[in-house]
Order: sequence, then C-alpha cells, then structure tokens
Amino acid sequence: MNYELVTSGGLGDVMRLKDYEFAFEEDQRGLLSLDLRTSVPSSIAKELESQLRQKGVSEARVTTGSPKLNIYFKKGSPALALIAAAILALAVLAVLIIGWNLFKQVVPTALQPATGTFALLVILLFVASLGLKNIKG
Repeated sequence: MNYELVTSGGLGDVMRLKDYEFAFEEDQRGLLSLDLRTSVPSSIAKELESQLRQKGVSEARVTTGSPKLNIYFKKGSPALALIAAAILALAVLAVLIIGWNLFKQVVPTALQPATGTFALLVILLFVASLGLKNIKG
C-alpha cells in the first residue's frame, strides 16, 4: 500500500488541514505526520485511531515514533476534517487533565472551592464577552 504524504507539521498546523482536503483524489491513501515535540503514549495513539474509525475514516491507522505521530487514512468524505477534530479533542482533554492535576497540587485544599469558583466565573465572563463581540459585529 502506497501512501501520499499530505502534510506534516506540529499541533498548531492542525487547523490548516482543511486547505489540503482537495490536494489529492478521492479513495487515495494519505499520510499525515505530526511532530509534537514530545513523545506520544501508545494509549493516546490507540484512542485516536479508535475515534477516527468510529467517525468513519476508512483504513485509519495511527502509529507513534517519538515525537512523531503518523496518521494513515484513505480519503473519504471529510477525512481530514474528522482527523483534525479528533486531534484537537484529545489535545483539549489532555490540557484539562493536566490543568486539573496542577490545580489540585498547587492550590491548598481549603482554598480550592473558592479558587475554582472564581476561575469558572472568569472563564464564563471571557466566553460571554467573546459572544457579545461576535454578535455586535
């Protein structure tokens, strides 16, 4: 099986995947190579592969060779968009888990409820201000 390298880059380049959607033909096999600057656990690679298969990316296969993450796939409908969504979802989940563990270790137990409530209010105000900004134009 021959794969055509679609693109390679880092996690910040994932949002530009839609630019490559028409770079190769339907039913052609593609390879997406991400240099993540840190080793990727095999459990994350397996989870990503599982999510891609569940979302309908045909012939999805994810391999890791630290720090590279290689995603093999066969172009179907919106394969690259599904791959980008799955990668970003796992990245957000990893940030939340690391942030939560850091929060529990740094903030004293007695102050965690007050600090957590304050942080949630700040996040909600930020999201609300972004929403208002988009509504106004």
